[in-house]
Amino acid sequence: MTLRIGKSDLRDRLSGILQGISDSELSVKDREIAVEDAVMQLNQDLPRRIVREFAGNGSRYYLLYGKAVEVDESDHDAQVTLTDSDAGADQKLAVEFTLDADDEIHGIRLYLRRIGATVDGELMLSIYSDDTNLPSIEIRKSILVDIDGGSGAPAGVFAWVEFVFKEPLPLKAGTYHAVLSAQGYDYDVGVTEVELAVDQSSVTDNKLATYDGTDWTAYGTESNPMIEVIAGLENWRTETGSILKLEYPAAVIADDGTPQVLEPQDYEVFRAEAGVYLRFKNHQPSSTEMVRMEFAQPYFWNDDQDPRIDLPQRLVPASCQLAAAFACDMLAVRYGQTRDSSIQADSVDRGTQSEQYRAQARKYFENYLRMTGQPVPGRGGSAAVGSGEKPAAAVADIDKMAPRKRDYLFHPRRER
Repeated sequence: MTLRIGKSDLRDRLSGILQGISDSELSVKDREIAVEDAVMQLNQDLPRRIVREFAGNGSRYYLLYGKAVEVDESDHDAQVTLTDSDAGADQKLAVEFTLDADDEIHGIRLYLRRIGATVDGELMLSIYSDDTNLPSIEIRKSILVDIDGGSGAPAGVFAWVEFVFKEPLPLKAGTYHAVLSAQGYDYDVGVTEVELAVDQSSVTDNKLATYDGTDWTAYGTESNPMIEVIAGLENWRTETGSILKLEYPAAVIADDGTPQVLEPQDYEVFRAEAGVYLRFKNHQPSSTEMVRMEFAQPYFWNDDQDPRIDLPQRLVPASCQLAAAFACDMLAVRYGQTRDSSIQADSVDRGTQSEQYRAQARKYFENYLRMTGQPVPGRGGSAAVGSGEKPAAAVADIDKMAPRKRDYLFHPRRER
């Protein structure tokens, strides 16, 4: 079972383990650092293992994270203005986009600018389902963006403004709408405006709709707005994701198929400006073939005021033991620092404390290893989790005499 547990909850559990250690010795901030470090270590030792299956498309490249939809800003030749409720039309602007595969949406960028050095209000972007090329039902709202803030629409020039969500949004392949709206925004022609860049000269299909407070309608002039959809394979994390196993063609379990696991030299994680891709070096899966990929996914914090993390319940106690080990290491360093000779007696005291905290750190770390099924050094632990084997090595001279007990002609024994 996976749950989202707050950083404050983990910190409180850590304080319960570190009985008698006051905030003056180990601050709240230091306790939170220990918790964060423990999660980072957990992501190295025991990341979540995710399996995803997807159909081929005849290509060698498959997007793991990046621009699933991209309209080149150089095609911009016109703009459409976002208004407010007093203006009637264009209170909301909806940009239609299509996902070719099941993806997880991380953010959406629109090419925007503002008129006015100061423009009050905040922008928001919502994802809507589609009903005959018009927005239908709202699926998710983005985090608000200040219109004239550092990440908002710049004054006088167009730039990409990114709208992100508290958590990635998984969507099936299909058509959706990115709907731009504002709150606290007072539209005044030529004085305070927000504009969306569009292409109207080379449009073959109108991708823009507007809302007048009651109904959605297609924009009067066929337009293709500048949009980028940042998406990827569900649960893949661009900086820390790593492929553990790749199966192609994926075995059909119902038919008792035999898995065809590719060797690591048959594929790679390829990085380009547009994103991160899985690249097949020797294959081009067709649309009738499936690919099965197993990869590591880190546990990640969300953006709440008290950040929460998606730890499996069984790992929460272990992660707190690991955090306690890091906390004791901090205290060992603090008490182990060199002291002035004028307080030599105190130095001896503190040296003893340092050794005690290092011993406690080892104890907590061993608790963490045991609780997660990892080998404990010096305690009969195995070389690999569950293997039941210890690492071993031996050195032996395997050089032999030539037949009939004669020495070799070019490398006699005295030269070996």
